[in-house]
Amino acid sequence: MLSDEQIDALWRGKDLSVPQIVNRRELARTIEAEVRKDDESLIRQMLEALEKSNLKWKELADSGDTGYWKAEEQEHYQQSEAAITAARAHLLESDLSTLTERGAKAWAGVDPQKLREGGAL
Repeated sequence: MLSDEQIDALWRGKDLSVPQIVNRRELARTIEAEVRKDDESLIRQMLEALEKSNLKWKELADSGDTGYWKAEEQEHYQQSEAAITAARAHLLESDLSTLTERGAKAWAGVDPQKLREGGAL
C-alpha cells in the first residue's frame, strides 16, 4: 500500500488535470484498491489451477499406473506447493487487511466510554 508520502512524491511535479476538489490521496487509494482487486482475482485463479494440477499429479502418482514414484519428490510438485502456500498466505493477509479496514470504518465515531457504559452506538 502506498504511504501518504509516496502518493505526494508521485503527484509532485505532474501536470494532472484533476479538479482541486478531488483529494489526491483518496483518488490514489481508490485506484490502488481497484488494481489490488484485479491482482487478487488473478492470484485466486492461479491458486485454483495449481491446486487442481497438484491434485492430479498426486492421484497419478498414488495410482501406480505410471510406475512407482511420489508426487512429493518431484520438483514440479514441490514448486507448485510453494506457490500454493505463498498464494494462500497473500490472500489471507489481504483478507485480514480488508477486515481490519472494514472494522476501523465500522467503529469510527463510536465513543468507547459510552459503549462501556452501555450507551447506544
